[in-house]
Amino acid sequence: MVEIGENIKKLRKAKRMTQKEVANQLNVTPQTISKWERNISYPDLDMLVRLSQLFHISTDALLGNTKPTFFASLFSKKKRGKTMEKVPATPSAIQTDKLSSSEKQIMIFSVSSWITEGELQTQRLQLKLQKYFTVQRQPIAVEMYSLSKVAEKAPAADLILLTPEAQFALKELQEAVPHTPILLLSSQEYGLLPIEQIAEKSLQAML
Repeated sequence: MVEIGENIKKLRKAKRMTQKEVANQLNVTPQTISKWERNISYPDLDMLVRLSQLFHISTDALLGNTKPTFFASLFSKKKRGKTMEKVPATPSAIQTDKLSSSEKQIMIFSVSSWITEGELQTQRLQLKLQKYFTVQRQPIAVEMYSLSKVAEKAPAADLILLTPEAQFALKELQEAVPHTPILLLSSQEYGLLPIEQIAEKSLQAML
């Protein structure tokens, strides 16, 4: 967490921008940028995405994630699978395996949980979506994980929901679980949580 302010400052200086110029791009005050850089306050999810776009880096990099990324785990797992499996699984075989369980699994993936508001919003999404399916008597379990759990959890999902700040991982996810539908949540959907709309889109994606 403590690294993000320094990261913003370094990226701003690398682009030779003043705090005022960055503030104008984001429609905030220069004082806000100053507070971010000094770790007095932190950008919310929407601002994290806009900052990553402004500096042309991933949100993961902006957050200062120096640990091995989940991508390395994904590729390592894929390589092990190719070595162990003589015959690759076919789409029909994968679908049959998923249908062997009556309960479907929707997995929501987000960035690391240190962003308090972001984590709370993802929890709200998970709880409300689960409640909706329960009321509708749909045999669907809704779980939430950080991106670091993708390699471990994603293969068992019937549908993956990606929060806005995690969508930089879309391509790698598609390569890792090519037969699993992935639904991208817009910033508006993630902010307002129109649960019935998200639920209907999720059901359609799993057909």
